[in-house]
Order: sequence, then structure tokens, then C-alpha cells
Amino acid sequence: MDLEQQNARKIIDALKSGTPPPENIEKLTVGRLQEQKILSEKMNLAQEGRPQTLFIRGEYGEGKSHLLTLLQNNALKANFIVATVTLDSREQPLHKLERIYYYVAKTLNVLENGRVNNITLGEIFSRCASEMLKAVEPMLYDRCKHGLHYAACANFCLGQSLLSNHFPVIAKQKQGLSAALKLLVWSKSRKDEDLEFFIQTWINGEHLTRAEFSYIRKFLSKSDSTLPKSIPSNDIINVLLSLSNLVDLLKFNGISIVFDEAEAIPSINIGKNRMAAYFNLCQIISAPISLKKGKIMFIYATTPTFYYDVGIFFDSLRNIGTEKYVEVVETLLKKNTIELSPISSDEKLELMRLISATSYEAKGKRMPEDFWEKLGPVAKMIAELNWPIRAYVTYWCNITDIYKS
Repeated sequence: MDLEQQNARKIIDALKSGTPPPENIEKLTVGRLQEQKILSEKMNLAQEGRPQTLFIRGEYGEGKSHLLTLLQNNALKANFIVATVTLDSREQPLHKLERIYYYVAKTLNVLENGRVNNITLGEIFSRCASEMLKAVEPMLYDRCKHGLHYAACANFCLGQSLLSNHFPVIAKQKQGLSAALKLLVWSKSRKDEDLEFFIQTWINGEHLTRAEFSYIRKFLSKSDSTLPKSIPSNDIINVLLSLSNLVDLLKFNGISIVFDEAEAIPSINIGKNRMAAYFNLCQIISAPISLKKGKIMFIYATTPTFYYDVGIFFDSLRNIGTEKYVEVVETLLKKNTIELSPISSDEKLELMRLISATSYEAKGKRMPEDFWEKLGPVAKMIAELNWPIRAYVTYWCNITDIYKS
């Protein structure tokens, strides 16, 4: 494997806890060549400006999360912005869209100068405001329709002009995200760092203090724009629709958002909350498709039971007038699903051999030449068992530990 001891230790700790290793995941990837080829094709299409939505369907423990982590690592290397949301009926429940949005806004990652850096959505919008201002710097002191300098007009004429050019979906609004982005342009042009930080906080879905909100509102008092105390649901969908604009402005090649464990939706207890979760799922899935063009990719991982559950609830969604969302999602589920099949016995053996080699490297050692000679027959017998991949991984980590001791 030839890993540094610290990296090898991280990999083994992750495998023992049942999660994909955060780094060097490609070194522990066996099989799945067809699935990797499809994901690579989807990423290339997104990079060309053709929005992609894909579902990965497989039984629990069959390696969906591993494949998604590999995808996100490859996306980072391809200069994508990435985010991964693990859906959960308590922590990240889909019926509370603002919770999902907050998680995405705070966990975006980019690869810069060879390192993976976390960046918030508010910071990305701030970068966009800077890029937009650079592009229009010669006109900052032109006169707006109110007879004032663009950059000084309290009606945010400059911000409105920039939104119309770069974020047409948002520019039509008078409140919410539209007002926030105009304020962000204002803060950048006037170099008001406090205002910029408060607006970033609001865009990230966080609650502002009374003092922070009062500071923001004094800039809105002379304009026709208004800002609610928190980002509204319709703005959350507008952010999704505008993500590809952010990518182009900041010279990234695309954005990839992964939703893992979508099968968590049925575990939401209250019926109306579950219905709201499916409706939100339909909105999110439909968002990139409605763009028709955009450098964005949405991937969903789920078990086969999810497909049965959505069939039941989609009938109910039709009854409340959301046919357009349901039809889009049903079509995508049929056409854009990757079915994960079990890996072969030989691939399982190769995976167990790699785990053993990594386990030794985590201790700063090399795997003895006679290790596989002694434990190979045991591994071959285990590989014939009909277990999920995750079970092989955790079991073989323990077997290797016992042998070493």
C-alpha cells in the first residue's frame, strides 16, 4: 500500500467504525468499475453545463457511502465544489428544509493549493460579489437612475444590476435572498466588513442577534428591499438554482451535492412531516433539472425499500397538486438509477488483503510475507459468505488485529 503511518491509521480507524476512509480511499477501492465509469461520465456532463441527477441503489452495507466518498474525492480533484449530507430523521430531517440547507451551507469543500478547505455558502457569495465588482469597476461612479453614483445609491441599483446579469432567478425578488445579495455587494463596495459578515451569517441559515439585525436593517430603510429574520424556504430552492452561477463566477468546474441514506425518510414519525419530506425531496431533485443548463450534479444513495416507499407517497403528493414534481422524479428514478450488485469473491479477497496491509502500516510495519499464506484460506472461506461489504471490512479488521497480537 505504501501509506504513511498516520494516514494508514486514519483509514483503519474509519473502517472499524463502519465509515469510508476520508483520505486515500482509491487505494481501498476494488471492483465497481462500471459504476465508477458512469459516475465519471455524469461528472463530465455536469462540467459541460448539463445538470445531472443520479440515484445509487443498493442494500445496506453494500458500499454506497464508499462509492460516494470516492466520487466526491474525484470531484474535488476535478475542481468541483462538493458537499455531502447524510439524511437523518433527527439531525438532518428532510421535512425541515432549513436544517438541510444549513448543513450544506456550512460543509462545502474545495481543493485549493493541494488541500481540502471548508468554505461556507456565505463566503462563496462574498467571493462572487468581489468578482462581480471587479468586472464592473469602471461603472461604479456612473450615475444610476436616481442621479447618484451606482456604488452609493441606497436603492442598491448596482446590486440589482449585478443580480440581473448573474442571478436572474433571484433578481426578480424584492426581499429575502435578493436583498441579502444586494447588501453583500453594498458591503463589498463600501468595505464594510461587519455588514459583510452579518450577511454571510444570514445566507448560511444562521440566526442573527437583535443587534446584528438592527445593523443590517438601517441600510434597508431607504430602499424597497426587505430581509426576513431567517432565509425562507423558497429562497433555499433559489440558492440551489443559482449554484451553477456561483461556479462560473468563481472559475470552478462544477458543484456536486450528495444526499446519503435517503431511505431515512420513512423513519420520520408524523405523517404530515413525512409528506413534507417527500415534497422537499421532489423540489430538490427537480431544481437542477429545471435549469436545463448548469454545472451541477446531485447524487442520492438509498436502499431498494426507498423505491417502494416513494411510490406510496407520490400518490398522495399528486392529490395535493404537485404532479409536476412527482413526474420529474419518477422519470429520473427509472432512467438514472445505478444498481449496486455484490462484488465478486476475488474482489472481496483483494479487499481483505489490502485491509491487512494497511493495518500493518498503521503500526509502522510491513505485512509479513507468510501472513496471506496462513490466513488466505480463512479469507477465502469468509469471501464465500453472503455478507454486506461493510461486514467483511469490520470483521477482517478484527481478524488482522487478533493475528498481529
